[in-house]
Amino acid sequence: MSVEFHYDDGRVMSAVVNGDDVNNVDLKQVLAEFTPEQLEDNTRKAIAKQNRDREAIEKKEAAEKDRQRQEALFALKLKAFEVEAVKNTPEKKLKSALRRAKSDIEVFAFASAIIIKDFESKQTPSDDVTEE
Repeated sequence: MSVEFHYDDGRVMSAVVNGDDVNNVDLKQVLAEFTPEQLEDNTRKAIAKQNRDREAIEKKEAAEKDRQRQEALFALKLKAFEVEAVKNTPEKKLKSALRRAKSDIEVFAFASAIIIKDFESKQTPSDDVTEE
């Protein structure tokens, strides 16, 4: 069993106590101070605290990962708006959709749609004629 000894001066000492060795001094001290029910209760509390601590760390890591994803998405949108066809497009709905994009793929899709519309608007009728 793993135990922690908390001293009046604030020190905490951790030890692994072999529960099978009845001659172990640490085991004798633990069993003299705590009932089996208290040991079980303390174990439950320690496990619950470890679980809360782990969940808090996971939540913090998830928030950091989401923040980084949002920053990367914003940077990608800025790059898309640096493209002349996107910057100067009269396509307000597509431009708005690009600003509201929630993923990299949406940014690429809306930026591509704007660029294609710009390309098509610059085509002349003679560009549509195919050679036979």
